[in-house]
Amino acid sequence: MVRPSSKRGFTLVELLVVIAIIGILIALLLPAIQAAREAARRSSCVNKVKQLVLAMHNYHDKYKKLPPSDHISVSGTTVTEGILGSSATSGWSCWVDLLPGLEETNLYATLDTSASNPDGTSTQGAASTAVQNAKTALATSLQEFVCPSFSGNPYVNPNVQPLEAISNYKVMAATNITSQAIATNPSTVTQPPSSYTQPDPTTPDGACFPGSKLSFNNFSDGTSHTIIVVESIEQRCARWTYGKEQALVGLPTSPYPTGAVTFSNQAQTGQTLQYWAPTGFTPGLYDDQSTVSKSFRTWLNVTIIPSDKQTWYQDNSLDTVDATHYVTYGPSSNHNGVIVHGFVDGSVHGISNKIDVALYMALITRGLGDPIGESVD
Repeated sequence: MVRPSSKRGFTLVELLVVIAIIGILIALLLPAIQAAREAARRSSCVNKVKQLVLAMHNYHDKYKKLPPSDHISVSGTTVTEGILGSSATSGWSCWVDLLPGLEETNLYATLDTSASNPDGTSTQGAASTAVQNAKTALATSLQEFVCPSFSGNPYVNPNVQPLEAISNYKVMAATNITSQAIATNPSTVTQPPSSYTQPDPTTPDGACFPGSKLSFNNFSDGTSHTIIVVESIEQRCARWTYGKEQALVGLPTSPYPTGAVTFSNQAQTGQTLQYWAPTGFTPGLYDDQSTVSKSFRTWLNVTIIPSDKQTWYQDNSLDTVDATHYVTYGPSSNHNGVIVHGFVDGSVHGISNKIDVALYMALITRGLGDPIGESVD
């Protein structure tokens, strides 16, 4: 007599239970896996920002000054971006100056920055190869300038020729657009061009702006307390060779958008200050003690201009360049809750999107006398 086997397979119900348990475990693990991947991407981003600041240090060691955000030309009282006598829409960016320090010497060697501009315009008699090489450089996407967490495309528009590569890293020129405007459009603030061609002008009040000639000695706050490199997820107004598009200001200005900051460079006594501060600002008071209106926001990581072409974070003339390169974002990133910032001393910090307006302003200025607060890790 054959005895029946005691072995049996899983029932359908048991299989469904096992599958359900596996599904639950995977669902629980996915956030942890995604968090680990983002942590790795953010770490890589931090390293890239650090390399950019270290390249600036190497430049400073060689030339005894930091590179300007944008190459400018000065003739008498006239300031132009790019080579004097050309029809440039922008001068070369600081990233072009730093190419040798980023192990991109071969690319740098192809560029004649004294005879051509990043938009392909040139001086009279310039070789056609200089113009073509400028266009080739613009079409070259360099990993040094692309954040691993960036969710956009490394080109302004990958479907349009010629290609225009962007940078997710920009330099911090000033607290607000009025301060930066002194560098390239002094007439708007009734201040002559000589105010910024000096080694240490009063304004712009940031670390790197058009035509700047700052050395480490010009940072009375200390190089560890002043931002020089900042992330931005700007997709259009971000061409890496264009100096005009590589300088940001930290804070948008009222009356648009609602909650943007109003600025003044006048103390309560009427005395002119060496920096532009949010209205109501009291030096030394930040975060909970800040006397700046709580309605003011930094607008970090916010699309502040979704439907028009007014410019609040970059050069005032950018809103008239064309319909492709207007500004949408200021300091911003695809990291969760923070934006990576590089400081002049070479340190790199993740700054919270919710940082106090007054503290963020203080970390942008190079001569205010400011601390690093709790919103900086």
